[in-house]
Amino acid sequence: YAHVAERLNAEGYAIYTYDQRGHGNSPGKMGRIENFDRLIEDAHEFIGQTLAACGPEPRFIFGHSMGGLVVTATMLRHPADVRGLILTNPALKSDDKTAPLLKKVAKWAAKLAPGMKAMALDTKSLSRVPKVVEAYEADPLVHHGFIDTRTGYELMRTIEFAEANLSWLQLPFFTAHGTADRLVPYAAAQLLYDRASSKDKTIQLYEGGYHELFNDTIADRFFTDLIAWLKART
Repeated sequence: YAHVAERLNAEGYAIYTYDQRGHGNSPGKMGRIENFDRLIEDAHEFIGQTLAACGPEPRFIFGHSMGGLVVTATMLRHPADVRGLILTNPALKSDDKTAPLLKKVAKWAAKLAPGMKAMALDTKSLSRVPKVVEAYEADPLVHHGFIDTRTGYELMRTIEFAEANLSWLQLPFFTAHGTADRLVPYAAAQLLYDRASSKDKTIQLYEGGYHELFNDTIADRFFTDLIAWLKART
């Protein structure tokens, strides 16, 4: 995502970021989420430290995919004094095809067999640019393989928490989603837009766009829309 930071740097925006537990160079089993609440509290601490370092300049919080879920859940529990949120392809909607019984089974599976394979990540769904997929698959700091039952359950219960409480979200936000995203349905962005109480909210749906809009064939259009939204609020 270095080019995302560079594109925003070129417009005068400083970027602060970190590796979440189980990701990148952070400690913990790669790809494993033992307790999503820890990710929320980590984000809360990081945001607090970053806002203190930024001073009075307009501040925004950017979350993509699972990061969008982390940001949203964190803001529902610990609202921050920021100018707005940027949420791209946010994982904010559970699979409608998942039956209630399977959800109950997932809870027990997460306890009894936390390392059991639950589902695989379809890397071809990330982008329509082959080089992007190849780079992802070759990245040693990315989790490769299956999502286990513990992680799947933690994601599921946090998505349900966010879905049930989106009406409490009042911060301005820009949410964007590709309509051809096979990892997170674009209904997630629509749900956020429909349920949030924010008076200043924007949704952009990109026809045919894949999971990583900033790495997809419509990246330039996405950056143009995002930067225009930011400039209108700075």
